[in-house]
Amino acid sequence: IGSGLCNVQDPTGGAKFGVSPKWRFRALRELAPIHDAMNQVASMVDARRADDDREKAKAQNRDAAKPAKVEPAQVALQWVAAKGAVPMPAVKTRGHASVVLGCQGWALTADEVAILDAALPAGVPSFTRKRANACG
Repeated sequence: IGSGLCNVQDPTGGAKFGVSPKWRFRALRELAPIHDAMNQVASMVDARRADDDREKAKAQNRDAAKPAKVEPAQVALQWVAAKGAVPMPAVKTRGHASVVLGCQGWALTADEVAILDAALPAGVPSFTRKRANACG
């Protein structure tokens, strides 16, 4: 939920049709500002990294490669690191590993951290999951 994978626009986190949302809509709605900020910062980092790569390519007299798109989960991991903590994400799939490895070689700027900090909810929201099976 903190990675932005499950959000108000996509409560199943990209799961196939017919899957129930993992989180209550109220909790997702409370975190919508931070999810929006993570998407905004991801776009900012994408643009910054593309500019940096173009400058390096120009200095080396080569064509610029297109950098990989920054995911909101990567922004969340870098935000934790920017606060001085060590992020410890769960890596269960190749996709998870790809997201974690994509955090190498860049960091958030002070302005990007400020955008994320400003989007934090005032109180501590409750992140209760929905029960998988109400009968059992």
